[in-house]
Order: sequence, then structure tokens, then C-alpha cells
Amino acid sequence: MTRRIVPALLAAAVLSAAGCAQNPSAKNGDPSGFGPTSTSPGATSTDGAKAIEGFDFAGADWYDARSGQTLHAGSTPSQDFWWQVDTGTSGNPVQYADLDHDGDEDAVVWLTSGEGNGYWHHAYIWTWDAARGTAVQSPYPITDDSSCGNATKSLSVDAAAGTITATRLIRNGEACSDLPSHEVTNTITLENGVPIRTAPVRASAGPCLNPASDGRATTEIATRPFKLAPDAGAPELPLDRVTWVALGGGRDQTTNGFHQVLFRADGDSLTWYCAYTDEVGVANG
Repeated sequence: MTRRIVPALLAAAVLSAAGCAQNPSAKNGDPSGFGPTSTSPGATSTDGAKAIEGFDFAGADWYDARSGQTLHAGSTPSQDFWWQVDTGTSGNPVQYADLDHDGDEDAVVWLTSGEGNGYWHHAYIWTWDAARGTAVQSPYPITDDSSCGNATKSLSVDAAAGTITATRLIRNGEACSDLPSHEVTNTITLENGVPIRTAPVRASAGPCLNPASDGRATTEIATRPFKLAPDAGAPELPLDRVTWVALGGGRDQTTNGFHQVLFRADGDSLTWYCAYTDEVGVANG
């Protein structure tokens, strides 16, 4: 069965008059920013394959990819930085499916965080660790919503296939008060524990930075396959799958030692997709 949810853009409604904000940016160079992921136990009232349905996501610690910090349950939001976990009665309901194909349900849960006039609305995958009896958050978001940025039109989980379908609205110069008009639909799967886009192109599932360099041939940037997350053990993207890339963010804007590279899909000149390389300094030094 496919469960289709139209994301409740709660923060958009609250902050639509607040103006534009910068797009999400990666944490600079700190490999500790991706671990450990949150494993705070919740109230587990359901046993067996559906045990995760009893987990208290609102009461768990979260890793926020935008700020690069762990958000501790019960902490008081401040005027400068605030955050909120979506629940069935506030924002987008949690969606369940066995996404890592281990026989236990996993979950897709939304986190909204804000800083100043900006907000970021990201969905994350939490997998169930039966041995430890708790849910574990992936540190990699699967949506890239932000104030005056892209937006998710709908996100659905196919429980039979264990896949996620996200229809995104890509901003292309529209006013911040208007939703983006360019629509693209991506399929997202877990591969070796890492969420990646598999259609229409193979790419990272996370937010892409703004391009900060002229386009170059892929072979001018790297000699090894790109990674689909900023980690040496992440799934790979062969270099022959994309011939032209731009550097995302500045040369010193790295995550875990990896630079983000941006590329386009065939037939779509507006949507940036991204991957990662640790060779920019070598190839272009």
C-alpha cells in the first residue's frame, strides 16, 4: 500500500512574511557532526515488526543537518534558534514502512528548525534497531525545503516496495511569498543505510548548496567515483554517469572533508542534483 502525505508547510505559513533566507549549508569540516545519531528510547508500546510505531519521536534527541548540532529533547527553543518535530496532530504525520528490508518497520519523520527569519523543513528516516529496542535516526535529510527555497509538494511511502516518492517544487526566481513552479518527482531508497535518490537520476537525497564555480568536466574534478553522502563508506556514483559538474559552496565549505558537486539531469535545466568528492583540492589545487 502506498501512503501519500501532502506536507503541511507549517513553518511557511508562520514565516511567510519574514522574508528570504539563505539556502541550507553544510557543516564545515567536522566529521563528528554525523555521529552518533540519536538513539533516545521512546515509549515502546508496540512489539514485533511494528515496534517503531510506539517510539516517541518528539521526545527523542535529533541531529539537525542544517545547523550541524544535536537537538536535545526538552531543550527550550530560543529566539535565535528553534525546532519542532512534526506529529500527527502538528504538521506531517509519521509514515511507516520497512525501508531497510530487515523485517521491521522504519519511519519517515519531519523536523522543522529555524534561525532568525529562516526555516528548514526536512524529513528524515529513522530505522528500527531490534537488538537495542530503539529507533535510530539517519543524519541525512531526504527533503530540501527552506524559506525562500525549494518545497516538497507531496511525500509518499510505498510499504510494499520499501521506497519513498517525493514530489518537489524547485525555486526558479519566484518571489519568496510564492511557491516554486518547477515540479520534479524523485524516488528515494535506502542503500547500505544511506538514503539516496534513484530516479530520475542517481544522486544524493540531501539538500544541494548553491553553485559557486563555473562548470567543469567531471574528470577535472575527480578521478574516483563520487559519494552520495559525505562519508567514505557511502554509496557511489560512477563518474561516467555525469559529465559536467559545478562546485557547491565555497572551496572551504566541506562536510567531513567532502566537497559537494552539483549536476543536472537530462532534460531538466532547472533542478540541481548533488554528490560528494574529497578530491577538489587535489584536482584543482
